[in-house]
Amino acid sequence: MNGTEDIERVEQLYSIISNRQLPDDPDSIQKKIDIIRELEKITKQKFLSTADFHQKINSFILKRGSIRNDAVRFQTKRIELGLTQEELSRILGVSVRIIKHWEAGTRPLSKLGLSWLNSAKGEHKFDSEANRRG
Repeated sequence: MNGTEDIERVEQLYSIISNRQLPDDPDSIQKKIDIIRELEKITKQKFLSTADFHQKINSFILKRGSIRNDAVRFQTKRIELGLTQEELSRILGVSVRIIKHWEAGTRPLSKLGLSWLNSAKGEHKFDSEANRRG
């Protein structure tokens, strides 16, 4: 799954649990347990209580939504500036693979990526030392 699919799946499963779409019969209770296990797997977190479950799921959705928003903005800016992923990777001193992850939302932007995204025209000069830390 990619970042967007993760969010959609988590929202779908969370809705089933939080909106009480399943009755309390034994089969449905097992389905609820399976849903919670799947949510733990997607979010890579264990839920310690009901409150912990709701807090972690909501936090996951907000964080992933933010990453996806940055990804869309990053790709849009690159395209508007007429840059290919390869050209931008050379400018920033990162691999094309990193650019692809950032644009797909499967990795959050690093400080370097955020700096470029928030620069006026994407024309920052980046030194190689900053690239290694970013």
